[in-house]
Amino acid sequence: MSDVVTVRQPTELRALRSTVVVSGIAVFRARGIFDAYSANLDPKMRDQILTTVAGTWLHVRFALAHFAAVDAIGMTNDESFDVGATSARRFGQTLWGAVIRMARGAGVDPWTVLGMYDRLWGRSFDGGGFVVTRVGPKEASVDISAMPFARHHALLSLFAHTLYVREVPRKTHDEGFRMRISWV
Repeated sequence: MSDVVTVRQPTELRALRSTVVVSGIAVFRARGIFDAYSANLDPKMRDQILTTVAGTWLHVRFALAHFAAVDAIGMTNDESFDVGATSARRFGQTLWGAVIRMARGAGVDPWTVLGMYDRLWGRSFDGGGFVVTRVGPKEASVDISAMPFARHHALLSLFAHTLYVREVPRKTHDEGFRMRISWV
């Protein structure tokens, strides 16, 4: 039962919504790791990154500097995953709050969201690509390309009681990754 749900052909990543970075910075502050993060930011980009406001387009070079500083903190994989998931939930609730509230009331499930992944992606990223494949009744494979730092699965958790995500290690590479998502 493998069928492609939606595809976006990969293109060079040019920009992303600043809300991605702003959400991450808010999580760092809440967890007491903001100083370590800030100290690792490229000094030439620090002011631009720390003063950016949510909802604008941010050039990819600033996003890369942001994620380089995150990597330099030295979190474990589990810590990094948890921070990323918390940040993605904040991002999803901020950017898509009204849509999520209406969708929940209408009984939207993760398949509905996955079917609209291209539209959601295009509102958040200028570039990158993906393939979403149905592999079971409540299981999908999401193959992200041309996006070395993105982890979008947390948005789906807003539409499922419990969401399970695992990265497929053999399919992880410098410019993307593959994950399996299942839910109840």
